[in-house]
Amino acid sequence: MSHTTELVRSGVVLFTTPGCPHCPRVRDLSERAALDTPDVEYMEVSALDRPDLAVSLKIRGAPTALAFDGGVEVDRLVGAANAGEIDRVFASAAGQLLATVPRVSTENRQIRTGAGLALVVAGLLTQVFWLVLIGALFGLSAWHDLLLPRRRAAS
Repeated sequence: MSHTTELVRSGVVLFTTPGCPHCPRVRDLSERAALDTPDVEYMEVSALDRPDLAVSLKIRGAPTALAFDGGVEVDRLVGAANAGEIDRVFASAAGQLLATVPRVSTENRQIRTGAGLALVVAGLLTQVFWLVLIGALFGLSAWHDLLLPRRRAAS
């Protein structure tokens, strides 16, 4: 039995860290969503208390919300998130996954897009081609989850 199925078979797991500026807000939103969806199990895990679990689930930042349905990860949200994004994660765990699932928070998407645009402009102004290319790739990384739809694993 894997760490994932030991933790939760169907539900949402929120990974947080102490000192994370976004974790308290995402925790509050998740707790509210858990009350609205009583059929979805919810738990919070400190990535510092369970580093083995964080590594095995490829947690690279906090907060990270994972949705599981039947022991299979069906959705992931990394970074600061709004209520709609948290609700989407809970809906995914309840088996209501949409064909295209945003996996990057709105705030993270805006930061990546802005940084990519700044690199492209700097590259164009200095006529440094590789800087334009890196900026374009960085900007596109903010949108990859919407450009490449995921399909749910067969049950």
